[in-house]
Amino acid sequence: MAYEEQKLSALEKRWLKFDVVMGDELGYVPFSKTGSELLFQIKDRIQK
Repeated sequence: MAYEEQKLSALEKRWLKFDVVMGDELGYVPFSKTGSELLFQIKDRIQK
């Protein structure tokens, strides 16, 4: 679990470096509950 959290933290840091992030056609991609929660967590942090 700790390893996964480190990978997610590193991924989140990479995404937060961008000035613009576009998510197009996300309704066509199936997400797990965890995947969708992570997507919206990153979206919320980018908007701040």
